Amino acid sequence: MVEYIEFLGETCIQIENDLVQAILLPRCGGKIISFVYKKTGFELLYQNAKKKYGEPFLGADFSEYDASGFDDAFPNVDAGEVEVAGESMHYPDHGEIWSACFTATIDGETVHLTYTSPVFGYEFEKTVYLEENQLCCAYRIFNKSKRAFPAFYTCHCLVKYEEGMRILMPKEVTEVENVFTGDWLGEAGSTLQYPIADVPTGKLDLTKFPDYGTLKYYAKKPIQEGVCKYVYPKSNMEASIVFDTEKLPYLGLWITAGGYRGEWNCALEPTSGYYDSVEIANQKGNCPVLQPNETFEFTLSIVLQDKK
Repeated sequence: MVEYIEFLGETCIQIENDLVQAILLPRCGGKIISFVYKKTGFELLYQNAKKKYGEPFLGADFSEYDASGFDDAFPNVDAGEVEVAGESMHYPDHGEIWSACFTATIDGETVHLTYTSPVFGYEFEKTVYLEENQLCCAYRIFNKSKRAFPAFYTCHCLVKYEEGMRILMPKEVTEVENVFTGDWLGEAGSTLQYPIADVPTGKLDLTKFPDYGTLKYYAKKPIQEGVCKYVYPKSNMEASIVFDTEKLPYLGLWITAGGYRGEWNCALEPTSGYYDSVEIANQKGNCPVLQPNETFEFTLSIVLQDKK
């Protein structure tokens, strides 16, 4: 069943079946603000600590607004100025999508969300539907402009913290690259063994939350197996992100253990670029370029299940 509802004072779209329920907020980038396993009432997504979403605008500072739920980051994550076809282009903080007001259309049990960028000239389409215990998202990004520009997609899906939870990258991941210089993981750019790493503070299990602070790292090599997981022993639940590794070959992990605005959450982040800023991804040779009239299509799903 798909219907419009009021949630936290917002007009949202609720989509549900016998197993799971999701709530979407079209005016904030089509953000998915809730994903619940109905049998147990388990909520996967990190909830809005401010209890309001504000009125984001194109180019806004992401840190000044709500950071919760499942956003789409495109065409970048870190803000920056990039030369495109001889012109300096501004790539806003966490991209354009999170602050965009989408047009929503309900078609049976499916929700279609669309937006056209006034700056880069691409069409961004997201189709959301449920299949049993899966939240399914199909994406189509079409460059309508006559200009090629570097761009990558990142799944920015913040999930809730639970004591004792584990965060599992695919088994093939044996090394990760640190993004932030800090006391936990050392210098940015350093390579660490996964899942157990020798770090400045001693040995650290990178599948667990630290006691305090903020971490971010990426799998050192492109991913072949497109499944990563959260395990919640206390709730007896498991959540998997399933993604197309031909289209999203890189995988990052963000954790804040009270280090960012006092919040506790994390996000496994399948992405088509490595990592975060267009400038760094270009330097690494890992930044796709969306050509004129090119279409970038991919799928991603989140699976919720109780551990039997």
